[in-house]
Amino acid sequence: MMPQWLLLCILLATSPVVMAQNSLRLPQMPLDSLAWQVLSAPSEKERLTANAELVQQLLDTLWMPGVYAEPFDALKSISRLRAPDNRFQLWTWQLPRKGGRFHHMGLLIIPGKEQNRLVVLADSTDEWELPLHKELKVQDWQGALYYHIEQVKLRKKTYYTLLGYDQHDLQVRRKWVDALYIDEDDERFIRFGAPIFHTERFQGEVLNKRPYRLVMQYSAAFSAMLRWEEAEQRLLMDHLEPQDAKMKRMYRFYGPDFTYDALVWSKKGWELEENVSVRSSINAPIVPPDKGTDLGPGRR
Repeated sequence: MMPQWLLLCILLATSPVVMAQNSLRLPQMPLDSLAWQVLSAPSEKERLTANAELVQQLLDTLWMPGVYAEPFDALKSISRLRAPDNRFQLWTWQLPRKGGRFHHMGLLIIPGKEQNRLVVLADSTDEWELPLHKELKVQDWQGALYYHIEQVKLRKKTYYTLLGYDQHDLQVRRKWVDALYIDEDDERFIRFGAPIFHTERFQGEVLNKRPYRLVMQYSAAFSAMLRWEEAEQRLLMDHLEPQDAKMKRMYRFYGPDFTYDALVWSKKGWELEENVSVRSSINAPIVPPDKGTDLGPGRR
């Protein structure tokens, strides 16, 4: 028989829209304690169980309109972002798996007068084929821990550019520039990724198709910058190169080469400017707690 925690995770992953009134009941624990257990419980089974309980309690809590404005400051291990136009909140967190791998969970919260609309996000990351050139439904979400939202408009449509961090595994880290689109007339139409990136190159590689999202991949031994620079109105990032030209696309050997690129918004969308000048280089990677007895060597 399939364990209850695994059954619930599958149910949540395959049913992206869930209302709390119809959801399963699970033992009650403080939200901040559950969120911390998702990151730090010593076994994968304990972390998955805590994650299922966390999702359930968030659904039971966040559907009420009155809680939308609450800060939930105790949830230190969950990234909570509010859209610039206050149209939604996007909560994301990391789920450590065996062998040092990381998956992601999230909630998209759209406020309502009688009840908030809650959309559960479960990481569908494919190790070998990154979905760089297509739009994704919520059940196909390319997971990340989001830390910034930048609102843009192209051809009368509003898009939300997302900056995200993915600790991924023991060897490689990732940072994402993704997009979120919610139809103004039908809020059930939600998509990740959009044709708002107008560039044929990124991080030294030629893009054969128009990207719907962009990814930086680099060695876990380094940190790489990707941030919104308010003064210059651009997305600023480290330029990444392998230690040796023979290591092309072997991302565990990539790191910053001390030059910088930027994505600048134009009438066409996000356009790449390479080798830009910067006033200062601030490198502040997001690294969540990393504990557990089965996360792989050298990670405790």
